Amino acid sequence: GLLLEATYEAIKSEDPEAEVLPGSINSASFFVYLLKDLTKRGDYEKAVGLLNLYAGDFSEFPPVKGREELESFCSNSLVDRPYQFLDYFFKGCSGFYDIFSFHDYRNYASSERFGYLLDLVKTAVSQNGSKKLLVFTSIGKDMNASASDSGQAMAVMKRLTLASSYGADMVLWWCFKDVPGKD
Repeated sequence: GLLLEATYEAIKSEDPEAEVLPGSINSASFFVYLLKDLTKRGDYEKAVGLLNLYAGDFSEFPPVKGREELESFCSNSLVDRPYQFLDYFFKGCSGFYDIFSFHDYRNYASSERFGYLLDLVKTAVSQNGSKKLLVFTSIGKDMNASASDSGQAMAVMKRLTLASSYGADMVLWWCFKDVPGKD
């Protein structure tokens, strides 16, 4: 927090109109923050539903059958560390950045799943003081998996449209691998 505070103050003293953007938070870390936050608030049904909805998209997160399995999952360090970081970030650093950046690199089973997660991110970010949401994404077909150009273009357009419709102020995209040739 102190480094971000010092950086923010130095940048703003040079250019009060500048916007400060800390490093991007990845979707898996934010997902576990949402799960643990719901669990801490006692909203077990929503947390179980959220975890089970995304179990196929986040292979590191298993589906759960109920509150006991959810609490067991939320108590392990895979979940606890990202939660503690984001909890501190939101509580201790909210006055020292202007744009919250969210990095998402997954191919979801459906567009609606991406949209729903982005809606949850936007809500949490706005409740914690961020003025703008920037989505960094490396979505689409993996260029190493022989994706067609038209398939890649369709995947990218879907994600850019969804991110914009859910209120992202800006979306940046790149593929998983540099493609030979001119930029």
